[in-house]
Amino acid sequence: MPETPYTTVPWYAPVTIPVEVAVCPACKTAMTVGTNAMEQNDDGSWQASEIEWTCASDPESIADDGYDRWLRTHDRLTYQEMVETEARVLAWMTAHVRFVDGERPHA
Repeated sequence: MPETPYTTVPWYAPVTIPVEVAVCPACKTAMTVGTNAMEQNDDGSWQASEIEWTCASDPESIADDGYDRWLRTHDRLTYQEMVETEARVLAWMTAHVRFVDGERPHA
């Protein structure tokens, strides 16, 4: 059986994007991506069709010190910056990542 060229991850697991692919356009830190929609390929594998991302500087809570500063810098992102970043990330994920079924572990 040939080795798959894809990294396979559970559908619920976040994927860290290599910084050479994309960084947060607001703060230039690494990005973690989750998928909120997938499509099935002819071979039965699943790939992301829609993503949502967070950056390494994203505060854990709105109560955190620095949240207001973080929000001000990230609220200034233009639609074009967001679309271009998402397109680069989605293209990379399509080429490198496949999702597998599985039950999300309970916390």
